[in-house]
Amino acid sequence: MGDDSNGETPQNGRTNMSSDWSTNVQLRTRPKTRLHHDIGKCERQLEENVEMVRQQVRACFQRCRERLEDREKLLLMQINDEYRKMKRSLMAPKRMAMVNNLNLNMDAILEAEAEGRNNLSDVGFLIRQGHNRNAHNNKGAESDVPENGEPDPNNGSFPPRTSPDSSPVTNSMQNGSLNGSSSGSSREMEALQTALQQTETKRLHFTRANESILANYDHIVSQLGMVYMGNADPSRTLATCYPALVLSESYARIKGITQDGQECTTGGSNVHDSIRSPNGEATTCDVTDCQNGTYKVTYIPPNVGLHELHVMISGQPIRSSPFEVFVKPIRLHVNKAFLGGPCTVEIEMPRDYMMPVTHKGKPDGTRKLHLQSIQILLLDPEGNEIEGSMLGAIKRKGPICTYTAKYTPVIEGDHEIIITWVGQKEPITQQVIPVHEKEQIGSRGCRQGQFVNPTDVLVSAAGDFYVADTVENRRIQVFSPDGKFKMQFYVPLQEPGLMGANDSLLSLLFLNSKTIMVFNHKGSAISQFVADDLLQPYGIAVDSKSFIYINDRGMHTVFIYDTTGKLTKRLGVFGSGPGQFDYPNYICIDLDDRIYISEARNNRIQELDAYGAYNREFRSSDKLQQPGAIVATDSGYLIVHNEADGNVHIINLDDSTFQGSIHVDLIAVYTRRIAVTKNGFLLALDMTNHCLWRYRIPYKS
Repeated sequence: MGDDSNGETPQNGRTNMSSDWSTNVQLRTRPKTRLHHDIGKCERQLEENVEMVRQQVRACFQRCRERLEDREKLLLMQINDEYRKMKRSLMAPKRMAMVNNLNLNMDAILEAEAEGRNNLSDVGFLIRQGHNRNAHNNKGAESDVPENGEPDPNNGSFPPRTSPDSSPVTNSMQNGSLNGSSSGSSREMEALQTALQQTETKRLHFTRANESILANYDHIVSQLGMVYMGNADPSRTLATCYPALVLSESYARIKGITQDGQECTTGGSNVHDSIRSPNGEATTCDVTDCQNGTYKVTYIPPNVGLHELHVMISGQPIRSSPFEVFVKPIRLHVNKAFLGGPCTVEIEMPRDYMMPVTHKGKPDGTRKLHLQSIQILLLDPEGNEIEGSMLGAIKRKGPICTYTAKYTPVIEGDHEIIITWVGQKEPITQQVIPVHEKEQIGSRGCRQGQFVNPTDVLVSAAGDFYVADTVENRRIQVFSPDGKFKMQFYVPLQEPGLMGANDSLLSLLFLNSKTIMVFNHKGSAISQFVADDLLQPYGIAVDSKSFIYINDRGMHTVFIYDTTGKLTKRLGVFGSGPGQFDYPNYICIDLDDRIYISEARNNRIQELDAYGAYNREFRSSDKLQQPGAIVATDSGYLIVHNEADGNVHIINLDDSTFQGSIHVDLIAVYTRRIAVTKNGFLLALDMTNHCLWRYRIPYKS
């Protein structure tokens, strides 16, 4: 038993090892088998795809051949129809003449023909042959005429008589017969000649297509079909070329379009680009597949001048290729410009580039390009020069330097920047700068710096401005004084919100739920409460002690809360006297905690002191018919929006005088919220267009 067991153990061991080995082999070979299967499947799909494309090509050109054959048959049919018409018009008078002349004396006909033979063509010859045949048929009858010239009693005809000069001689009866037949023959000859002339003027012609049509035909034939790899159809794909700078990375963007005219959402097309310089040298471009249906083309042009960008997909040029790209020695980037704003222009140029120059239209060697060798000229719409300055910071990227020019336009319209060589007037480059009355900040959307139905805007003590983007996006966005996005923080409620702030905190009033939230300026929540006392809240402000003021148009009262939600005081009652309110619209508080409240129905703005006591009021029959949003600036001005005419008026709080006005195009009444930046710009909220408009106020804050 021991021997048996000892003998079996190795065998079992070998069996187990063999089983494990085969299992491992199967595990290793299974991915290979699956891979071979997948490759075979792809090969079959590729063959099916290729055969399908072959059938499509054959079907396309079969249709073209059928159309060409149909056109050929139509033209040949028209030729046959026109030929039959001309033949019919020619044979009709000929046949009529032959029928009418069967019984005429052949000698008279031949005499008439002899007189007009110079005007007859081959048709007359054929008719004459027919007459001769008739004469031959009557030859037997003519031979029966007696020699003495007497009329034959059987047929009554007279034989011809010949004079000594061989001219035909006839008696009076014979003359009468010939005169009648001669006039008939003349009419028939006129008819034959008319038919002959009409036939000679009627000739078939074939109008061959002119060279432009043939060239278009050749182009159409070349465009009858394209075979390409990927979804992007070369005949529909588009390209956008951006301004190019010599010795700098320049770009173009390709957007793939499918056969159905839809934008491609995936990449994979065989895109090949090359740039051809003015001297004919071609350089291959780098193409980056963005895997979203777009392709980024990068190239570095070595020379200035007009270049050609050739874009190919699977060897086929895309729509409108090649594209003209003018490579400049200096590239300008003009930022948004508006009245009174600090506007800037970025100037890019290569360092120490030896640029070809011309003098009076002729080449004049080269000249080194750098900042000291050029002069920059800024002109307003009236042609007057504008003062500008160069900022000290210089950006460098490889051989390219970027300088920034700063200027302040004072006139609306198209300005111009011109760069020339020092001491010359011929421009190296120039560009128009549109200067608008206002600048747009933001647009519709949910990305950073975009809004959907914004409801309020305010400027903090630090100079940043906050936008309540709570209706759809449920957030507060913060921007720097120059309009650049800085940060955002989210709020729990999705409804219209109004804001008030002081140096340390920001209060947010949700109009529907009458919920008030308190944040610090970094967006961290401090407290939250519901103000059940409110009926129709419409404005909110915060004083230096962090008390929250809310004006209620329905209650004609101002409610004052602390940050915990405790109602500490109420200001005003319904009426038109000092300290009374009738439909209070907006509220603001200045640095000295003076309170300003606009009243739509009392047509005034009241000023209360820090304790709520009446100080004074502002009225104007033509400027404050319906005062709305108000803002008190740090420099002692009150900015008031008059909802009656859309103008924003500037009131000097020192002497209560109006210092000027700005017309603000705001559409919806409930979105007429304004703010004033620390550098003297008016921010107007536009809920309808989902943006802010920035205007220059005609004073320096």
